[in-house]
Amino acid sequence: MVRFHARSFVIPAKVTDTLVRHFRRGDGVWGAGPFTCAGVTEYREAIRHLLQVMENTGREEDEGMTEERVPAVYILASRRHGTLYVGVTSDLCSRIAAHKDGSIPGFTQKYKVKMLVWYELLGSMEEAIRREKQLKEWQRGWKVELIEKLNPLWRDLFEQMCGAWVE
Repeated sequence: MVRFHARSFVIPAKVTDTLVRHFRRGDGVWGAGPFTCAGVTEYREAIRHLLQVMENTGREEDEGMTEERVPAVYILASRRHGTLYVGVTSDLCSRIAAHKDGSIPGFTQKYKVKMLVWYELLGSMEEAIRREKQLKEWQRGWKVELIEKLNPLWRDLFEQMCGAWVE
């Protein structure tokens, strides 16, 4: 997976391409794809910085750059309108890959909940944990509405977010 270093964000190349395309188009849309953010201001700031880094250095992350984590809350489903699971992580791609290969024992393994249907990137783990707790208290219908607002077809967003994942 190709990653770019931008402030506290590590953004997979496929996502970066989509975000840059939206930003350069000037529509300021965050959520046109399967990604969300705390707000449009944070999105614009992250993209401005990312574009600056890309223009100034013109290079992808290499061995000398440190990888920073991006806190995220996510919802997995067994199938459309199937069993749901809400989780939190500092590394979305590796966590979802672990759910998919069944290496995380427990609920998701037992009920075959492997499809990434919604996620939200946040600025800190504290924010992510608060959001996860909030979502876990929500009624199922509210979670379904949240998923369908961003992903009406309940597609698995893993490949779109993480590309061909290789550890």
